[in-house]
Amino acid sequence: MKVTLKLLKDYGDFKAGKLVEVAEENVQTMIDEGNAEKYVPQITVEKATEQAEEMLKGALEKVATELKLPKVEMIEDEKDKPVWSSGGEFYNSVKRHATGDTTEKMSAYMEKAPSGQNTIMDSEGGFLVPVESSMQLMTSLDENAVIAPRCQPLPINNRIELPYIRDFDKSASWAGGVQVAWGKEAGTLSESSAEFGQVELKLNKLHAYVPATDEMLSDSAVSMEQIINMLAGIALAKEVDHQIVNGIGAGRPRGIISDQAVISIAKTSGQAAGTFTFVNALKMWSAISNRDKAVWLMNRQVEEQYWQMNQIVGTGGSSVIVTNGRERLPATLLGAPIIVTEHAQLAGTVGDVILTDLSQYLFATKAGGPEVKTATSIHVKFVTDQVVFRFTKRVDGQGWWKSAQTQKDGTTQISPFVTLAARS
Repeated sequence: MKVTLKLLKDYGDFKAGKLVEVAEENVQTMIDEGNAEKYVPQITVEKATEQAEEMLKGALEKVATELKLPKVEMIEDEKDKPVWSSGGEFYNSVKRHATGDTTEKMSAYMEKAPSGQNTIMDSEGGFLVPVESSMQLMTSLDENAVIAPRCQPLPINNRIELPYIRDFDKSASWAGGVQVAWGKEAGTLSESSAEFGQVELKLNKLHAYVPATDEMLSDSAVSMEQIINMLAGIALAKEVDHQIVNGIGAGRPRGIISDQAVISIAKTSGQAAGTFTFVNALKMWSAISNRDKAVWLMNRQVEEQYWQMNQIVGTGGSSVIVTNGRERLPATLLGAPIIVTEHAQLAGTVGDVILTDLSQYLFATKAGGPEVKTATSIHVKFVTDQVVFRFTKRVDGQGWWKSAQTQKDGTTQISPFVTLAARS
């Protein structure tokens, strides 16, 4: 029996990255020697979506059979016509059906017995939120996310191990452990090898849980739709951004502040508590790995300070030009955009000013399905006359670097994540 492996190094006539079939008895040796890794084919998004739709269709058919719902063929030209004009109207239909009033659109919808994502009911009697509301939720999520969209996107199924080159010490090797040496004709060559590691990500569940009262549903259907989507979208987007900056990594993303590659720049001698100076900015700038992609993340308390920042501390210092105070384009410091965000820490504490290249932060989301799953139930808070709406999103994230990179001089270090030490 042969096993498919992916080469991590050149092997004979085969180049690194090539897929090869190896006899089963030789597989472990190849892996232990670092020459290859097991190849697990990634399911395509299209295939995953197809499987999810098939599973959903099967579940719906089972429920329809249990409830003895009639199987009615859907007319082709009405297939994509929405039953409800708004999410609010849908929510009211849920309540009417729960109380036995099925004379309106809910009955018509059940008679159609659709097999798409606009489903009827689950085995507990609840209903899935219609596609229209799901799309509105995603729009709200995109509008409120500031940090996550700048990260390296990584759609995965559940978990993934990504290889990386151990290229964090330039004092010993110019590139990933490979060393070069000068020699004489017919002299002995110096041996070296490339070094690799792996970073693992596993999806964690984030959810929003929003109860809605009978009065909200009955009195203001349109507002109900807007309120639910607004609250869920803002809450999910803000929390994801917050964890990318501040997460502790236990059941949630690992944030920039606690990343293993972060460089903390010490305050200057005699620096006043809670201040941010041009000298601080210069020292942070010297430590960022990629200046072309760098952005500043700052707490609003620091904002007034950088507008008054001088190139020389004390009287007579010339002003640092920071433009676009109110235009759509962001203000800049040393050429890098400034993002004033509530996810940065209070002035004077670690994380109030961050200089970062977010393209080196891996942000994993669930592949092959909706980015946010939405559902609702009339039973959880039935005795208080409320309908509960649930929104779930599965994500993980962490920096790609395993440590800051030491430069050739053996002392200077750079990183995609640079913070300023406490000034208290």
